[in-house]
Amino acid sequence: MELRARAAIFYGPSDLRVEDLEVQEPGSCEVLVRVRACGLCSSDIQRVLNGRLEVGKPVGGHEIAGEVFKVGEGIDFISNGDRVVVAHRVPCFKCHYCSRGDEEQCELYRRVGVYPGGFSEYIWASPHNVLKGIFRIPRAVSFEAASFTEPVADCLKALRRSGLTYGDSILIIGGGALGLLHLQVARVLGADKIMLSEHHENRIKLAEELGVDIAFDSRHQDTRRIVLSETSNRGVDIVILTVPSEEAFLQALGSVRRGGKILFFAGFQHTFLRELRFDPSIFSRDEVWFIGSYCYSPADFREALGLISDGKVKVERLITHRFPLQRISQAIEESRDKEKYIKAVVIP
Repeated sequence: MELRARAAIFYGPSDLRVEDLEVQEPGSCEVLVRVRACGLCSSDIQRVLNGRLEVGKPVGGHEIAGEVFKVGEGIDFISNGDRVVVAHRVPCFKCHYCSRGDEEQCELYRRVGVYPGGFSEYIWASPHNVLKGIFRIPRAVSFEAASFTEPVADCLKALRRSGLTYGDSILIIGGGALGLLHLQVARVLGADKIMLSEHHENRIKLAEELGVDIAFDSRHQDTRRIVLSETSNRGVDIVILTVPSEEAFLQALGSVRRGGKILFFAGFQHTFLRELRFDPSIFSRDEVWFIGSYCYSPADFREALGLISDGKVKVERLITHRFPLQRISQAIEESRDKEKYIKAVVIP
């Protein structure tokens, strides 16, 4: 049986076209999933706007929720019609990195195990992704909510890498979807005082509704002064950078305590630190740590779905836009309006 799927294809910066693709039949231990919701990630947006994709190839989409359409031979733990979330990356669990708990550095992990991605009506999942990266969605969780599993897992992994402990103080720079998810996950993990710096009133209001202690517009208020006044003049234990800008980085340097940590979660350009002037004694004299984080482990993925199911992370509050697949270009364009946009979900 030949199956065709509509999918978003890249033809140039801001030029996406929804076209037919042939989808292969699932072989042994492979699965076809009918995509029901796929979150539009900021990394998807930047790759499209900056032209960092191969012309004529699918755009991708990795925040995937759907239902099993067809199961290949050798699979008895999921069935046609099951509602599932699909991890697009899965480690081997055998290599040097996996044996040390650094699954995200595994060579196999760097390969995407689904095709053509969530901005398509159907996806094919590889045997390894099926065995280790497909999870049933609890009955009470919608497809749209389940599509947040991947970014929530990213936040879990990042905050654990930061060494967050019970009672820590945190400054989140950026109140977009990832900043608001970090806010909620940090609270679950035991953070005490959580502050958030943001430029847009709609995001500040939502942060307040989601339980932030202090949210402010850093264009009109002094970030360092606020942070010091709330931390007995020390600075916060952890700064989370969700915005890749010089302004955000300088806010972080001025807000972190001695011995504290700056978590780089945003995708900074490779030339960023080379072009920025700052005092490197912050590393030696002040013992400030710079920490990066990449993706998630399967354990993080499973835990994230549980947090969504239990209502501990309220994800549907973040959805400001919903678009059918044929309007994905409009979704990307509307993401530029930060006064209205926080998160879009594409419905293939």
